[in-house]
Amino acid sequence: MKRINYHKSILSATLIGAALCIGGCNDDFTETNQSKDSVVTADPTYLFAQAVLEFEPSSYMLWFANAPGFYYTLQTAVPSGSITDNVIEGSERQDIQSISVLNYVNALKYERSQMTEEKSAQYEGVAAAMDVLSVYLGIYDTDICGDIPFTEAANARYGGTLTPKYDRVKDLYDLWLTMLDNAIQTFTNSSNQIDLGTQDVIYNGDWSKWAKLANSMKLKIAARLIFQDYSHAESIVQEVVSASCGILDGEEDDFLFHKADANNSSNDYVFHWNNTTLWYSGTHASQPLINFMLENQDPRVRFIYEKNDWNSKVIDYFLANDRKSDIPSFILENVETETVDGVETFKAWKGLGEPWVRYYGLPVAYNAQAYASLYGEWFNYSTNTLAEGKTFRPYSRYQEEMLRGRNDFTLPTACLPVFIIPIPKAMNSTNSRFSSTNQKMPNFLFPNRQDMVLKR
Repeated sequence: MKRINYHKSILSATLIGAALCIGGCNDDFTETNQSKDSVVTADPTYLFAQAVLEFEPSSYMLWFANAPGFYYTLQTAVPSGSITDNVIEGSERQDIQSISVLNYVNALKYERSQMTEEKSAQYEGVAAAMDVLSVYLGIYDTDICGDIPFTEAANARYGGTLTPKYDRVKDLYDLWLTMLDNAIQTFTNSSNQIDLGTQDVIYNGDWSKWAKLANSMKLKIAARLIFQDYSHAESIVQEVVSASCGILDGEEDDFLFHKADANNSSNDYVFHWNNTTLWYSGTHASQPLINFMLENQDPRVRFIYEKNDWNSKVIDYFLANDRKSDIPSFILENVETETVDGVETFKAWKGLGEPWVRYYGLPVAYNAQAYASLYGEWFNYSTNTLAEGKTFRPYSRYQEEMLRGRNDFTLPTACLPVFIIPIPKAMNSTNSRFSSTNQKMPNFLFPNRQDMVLKR
């Protein structure tokens, strides 16, 4: 019995000592054990920062699935296999993007409901800015999906429904115009507002610029009402023009912002995404649109589309190897040659010359790929343009680096080494708007790197 009591005493003493140690740690070392960089008290402005981070008007699925369908219907693009019945069968769509921001809109509403009336009033500007973001995404959603859940969406955790109703587009336009007008009033008239500061990577808490954005967004709705209710659209434009807050006017007002400097495995905020979109679906430039842009020397052709693979070096290769007949005829029409030492070589481009002469679109003829005698040079080019294991694309693709930042550039030559082309100093300067150190750099325009690597 004494032995049992002895062990009980030891156990009791051990438990008491452990409790004292744990209690002492909680009472005396809380601040010491807490990292100075850890967030221990949440601030409602963090909800805004997260909403901005997840703000994405055109997700990967839009460019992968929806955009090709839009472009085919408008005949501004043609599939690499030509236009067939598949073009009108439809495709998947991106998720409803406004949900991403509405989650935080409703979270902020809840947080404000727990505050005093005076404290809650200080967050009117933050709430108004989040409303502007949700309206922006809502416009995109209705363009693709038509009616969408909005007024009852993303609110189940705060007592709302798990089956939100679908709001009609017409009703949403009226609602969004009201939301934007209310936001403008808040931005221009409310005082004693919380300073968002660095939590706002868009305008750094400048409410006057947020007011301009909200006012300008009303024009997006007006544009969608022109053929539905012209008089209403006209009245919206008049309101926008006469508003004292003004509209987006100039580089400093642009709705462009740099989301992140570091990437993680689940959200590719820095580079947008790495997978191909329009390329993978075989969506390329259409002949009518490219020809129209070239005839008018529209500079946008260089930013929307890529040149084809047939540069002067490639043409020289085919000429030197007695394969002139393998050069697509529509490309050869723009080539001037000369004979040097008995060998026909490239001399110069005809017509407009570089860069215009390297842009070609695919014919919009139905099932053109099946008619090799008429369209084989566009659609069956891989069968007769192989050189050293390479295939040379005769038409223009979309510029995917406008959508995703991580994209190597392949130099289309028959036998050349690797080249490094540095970004011009004007774009790499700290004074440049698109400098890697400038927080206004849009994350979808340029790769986040100092050199663009061109691979063989």
